[in-house]
Amino acid sequence: MRFRDESKPRSRYAKCPLTEVVCQLRFPVILSIDKELPAQFQELVREEYPEYTTNIERQQQVDFVATPAGVITQPAIQQENMNHSFVSADGCWRINLTSSFLALSTNAYDKWEDFRDRLWLPVEALTQCYNPAYYTRVGLRYIDVYDRQRFGLQGVPWKELLNEQILGMAAAPNDESDIQTISQYAEIKLDEYEAIMRVITNFGTVPGNPQQPSQDTFVVDTDTYSMLRFPIGKDGIEGCLNFMHDNSTDYGRWMVSKKLFDAMEPEEIGEEAVS
Repeated sequence: MRFRDESKPRSRYAKCPLTEVVCQLRFPVILSIDKELPAQFQELVREEYPEYTTNIERQQQVDFVATPAGVITQPAIQQENMNHSFVSADGCWRINLTSSFLALSTNAYDKWEDFRDRLWLPVEALTQCYNPAYYTRVGLRYIDVYDRQRFGLQGVPWKELLNEQILGMAAAPNDESDIQTISQYAEIKLDEYEAIMRVITNFGTVPGNPQQPSQDTFVVDTDTYSMLRFPIGKDGIEGCLNFMHDNSTDYGRWMVSKKLFDAMEPEEIGEEAVS
């Protein structure tokens, strides 16, 4: 399945709704990443990512066992994993390394080609230092926050700004203030790489009060992933990532109205920038 709207060209936006972009590459567990500090990995990325922090992630695994008396729950097993973070000097770019995944994220996304090119440094460092057998999951995630006030569209109903298939019940009433909160989840099968695009939509929250929904902001979280086995390195994943990017951004242009698209102040990205 593919979403397209040829009336809206590929663009960068003066008022960009993107708040975060994340690429995550999962691989079979490498125990040494938890047991030893990744000093060699740091040396390979330190020039661009000089800041380092680490956190311990605690996860509980619960097992269920079938018995003649029924299904019983086994005692929870707590697992601890080290999450190593390498951050750029301006704080806008971050590499995360754990025993089972590598991720690159940013809150300063400009265009796909720049993000993709920055990904190859940590990918090469991972290959050189740990040489995973293969990737078990490749994912690309875009989080957009549409704020009517920021776009100068206060009072314009959401159904004039976003595709009604995205809004669901938020597009139904004449008075949208009747909808106090909304949350929707969909998984869409794409045409290649056995990829799935997972879309979660909901109202944003009031600044300073994350428990209070705000009807003036609408969040679209698009996570595209494939769980095929991919060869390690750039050549093994570049085609899949380009496919995921193309589908995600096509979807992003399809779901917004021309009014909202224009309010984001688009600047078309010429074909010469695309590779």
